[in-house]
Amino acid sequence: MDTFYRTYRLVPPELYPTMSVVTETTFIDSNDIMNFFADAPSNKLSREELARMMKECLSDKLRIDTLKLMKTLEITEHEYSALLALGLWTTNIKGANEKVVRVAAEARSKIFNDLHLLYKMNGSDNYSVRLGELCMLHTSFQMSGCKFREDIELFNLFDLFEEDTFLYDIVKH
Repeated sequence: MDTFYRTYRLVPPELYPTMSVVTETTFIDSNDIMNFFADAPSNKLSREELARMMKECLSDKLRIDTLKLMKTLEITEHEYSALLALGLWTTNIKGANEKVVRVAAEARSKIFNDLHLLYKMNGSDNYSVRLGELCMLHTSFQMSGCKFREDIELFNLFDLFEEDTFLYDIVKH
């Protein structure tokens, strides 16, 4: 989600299909992807094949549509924070007991209530459509997260995580 938000805030919409702001200090431009991999250690895949796979990830329709929706909605930092919190307080937690599910549901309820108060303070009388669009955006984030995990699994099949499995381990769990 953070990558989406940084890209939405820092990249012009016409560059969404080719550029992504990955961290506070790193971006990927698929038009110059070979420079991104210039000092990368060699893998079983050639740099060209790796670049091709990364270009496919950047030009993914779901990714681009999600960024366009963010731009159309012009989501605020408060709304982004609420979406991030909703993602962290999911009630679909594997192996969660009733107490954890209850606490997560209460947290989600508070987040929606805080959004209600924010819109009320801003004088938004009819914000139900915007809230619905934010929920759709949240779904897009979830779907993109699933796609990211699939991509990581694919990269793992090509042994791109030979040395450092930290990222792979985080995404897998």
